[in-house]
Amino acid sequence: MGQHDLGGAAAIEEFHRDQQIERRMPTVESTNKDPEAAIRERRGRKELGPEWRPIIEAEEFIARGAEWLGVDIAELRSRRRAEELVRARELPMILGVERFGLKVKDLARQLRKSPDGMTQTIARAARKRKEDNVFRRELNKLDRALAGVNE
Repeated sequence: MGQHDLGGAAAIEEFHRDQQIERRMPTVESTNKDPEAAIRERRGRKELGPEWRPIIEAEEFIARGAEWLGVDIAELRSRRRAEELVRARELPMILGVERFGLKVKDLARQLRKSPDGMTQTIARAARKRKEDNVFRRELNKLDRALAGVNE
């Protein structure tokens, strides 16, 4: 496999990105005109799965997540392990990887943490999501906020 294959992979990725942009659902402003539009939009997102979410880089994802959570990025990057900081790291990590398709190493780099440590964070968050209704609701709210959905 030579350089030609890498170019083909990049072209395929760009093609998929273009298709994703074309498939985006109507904006919230357009849904205000028709009460049924919000329901159609929600059903459309469910059918598309993660494909409906906006493309966002790890740096912006972490910045927006920290802002929504009300936590300073410097605090997220700190070595502190206070319960609220652990939770504030878990939420964007699992959300970024599972729903926005971001890479663990890219998110970990933004938080100045090791990818191995952040993999453990994601595993812990997955357990919490399954067992903790409050965590699951907060994760879904953050997802909607970062995806730009106002329901």
